[in-house]
Amino acid sequence: MEEHRFVPSQRNFRVKKKRKIFRTIKPVGQIIDKPDFESMTFSQSLNKMGISGKRTSISTQVFRESIGQLARRNPASTMGISGKFLLHALDSGSIEECAEEVYGIDSSLASVHIDADLTMIALDEAFDRISKAARQGAKIIFASSRPAATLPLLIEIARLSENIGATILQSFDDTSSFIADGRKGRHFSWSGGVAVMSDGESILASNDAKAADNLLFHLPRPDLVVADHIFAGAAITGGYPTIAFAGLESLAVGVASVPENQCLAVPISLSRTANRYSIIANFAKPYFENL
Repeated sequence: MEEHRFVPSQRNFRVKKKRKIFRTIKPVGQIIDKPDFESMTFSQSLNKMGISGKRTSISTQVFRESIGQLARRNPASTMGISGKFLLHALDSGSIEECAEEVYGIDSSLASVHIDADLTMIALDEAFDRISKAARQGAKIIFASSRPAATLPLLIEIARLSENIGATILQSFDDTSSFIADGRKGRHFSWSGGVAVMSDGESILASNDAKAADNLLFHLPRPDLVVADHIFAGAAITGGYPTIAFAGLESLAVGVASVPENQCLAVPISLSRTANRYSIIANFAKPYFENL
């Protein structure tokens, strides 16, 4: 009988690939890719920073789906805005007309984007209104639901407004905790006079319309609200004069601002990094100079 001997196969060796470490080739301290704003018009700067213009584009089909959801009054699309502020937009056609008026969209193209010239016109009107109210000693609420983008901008506008006479409504204590965006332990906090959502450790973005409504119950009645996205929607429903920073995802806010009786919508992207909005803060400063 033959003997059979087991011969093990060759072991498989996994060779770990070395990770490449990418290092900048520019000198330490040099600002990377900072545009030369002095050689640009303000409209061109908005385009360059992606705050408005073609870099804010989304598919026309996706945008029309958003229009359809708003026409059907999907709760997630109405952003908690009371129906009486949307009575002029009862079907997809009228909503699209409002979107064209506010954002300057052209739905005949494959994608739609925010028109930079309309952004500039709206910013001019917004800062004119805020500065006039501030000089009259108005009580103003500032709120950011997109703090990674708009918080530094709103802090600066609040500071400029206070310097010429406005009363910035805020609390110096965090509110009691509540449930928002499906999570426990949320509360309102204030940073530089601007209301934000927080979990006690971090400042958070929010899409919770009910939570946004609750913000207005923690402060005295304002003469003006300056806010973005969901907080702007709450201010509209509350019947307060509102300056609303609204991206294409804030369609209900843009539509509710037509006509501009109680609300002025400023069409800008709400998804850029905060340092890109410094050009807007610089644009605002002349409106708040002492006369």
